[in-house]
Amino acid sequence: MIAKNISSEKWAKLVAHSMFDGNINENPDKSGARVRFYSKDKGKLERIQKILEGIGLRPYKNKAFEERNKLLLRYNNTVLSRKLMKLGAPSGNKTTQVYRIPNWIKNGKIKVEYLSAMIDDEAESITKEKNKTFRGLKIKQSKWIKYKGELKTFFEEIKEMFSSLNIKTGKITIDTKNKYLRKDKKETITGWIRISLNKENQKKLIKTFSPCSQKILAIID
Repeated sequence: MIAKNISSEKWAKLVAHSMFDGNINENPDKSGARVRFYSKDKGKLERIQKILEGIGLRPYKNKAFEERNKLLLRYNNTVLSRKLMKLGAPSGNKTTQVYRIPNWIKNGKIKVEYLSAMIDDEAESITKEKNKTFRGLKIKQSKWIKYKGELKTFFEEIKEMFSSLNIKTGKITIDTKNKYLRKDKKETITGWIRISLNKENQKKLIKTFSPCSQKILAIID
């Protein structure tokens, strides 16, 4: 059982981590359901672990461990996986399926928690250029070319969420020229959107996300 003392904000963050750098795999015939969170950032995984410890869950091996040149935080827990799926997180291969940002996140104040987790998982790190400007925060997603329209729709939802917080983003790009052929013969394409790092947007990003996004803190540093 999962304890109920966890806020909607924390669930929104966990759904985002599951959608981007995470993975949910239900395999009842073998090892049961698994929820995985991958990252090279040990601190980020420790923060996820702390949230889940708050509802009485301990990870496999009691901590993150190295796998495929990344750290992996794994939970062999069917209740957790189904709770995340019920809240809108996809299971299985995310590249070859369509999913949307859940309305309870998209239309609520908790969108900040979701977007901050997305930034830390998916956006390029912020770097300072020689002319003292910043570069980064490009958010990329790959998708089976069959779902190129749905990929654009997903980015439109992200753009709308930032816009509702008065944060500017660039145009949505779907690159259909450069394709990648998977082992299952499905061609995938990449789409992206960039969060503006002009001075006005920097102030808004810091005010909105600096308490909960480690990548945004790079602007302050």
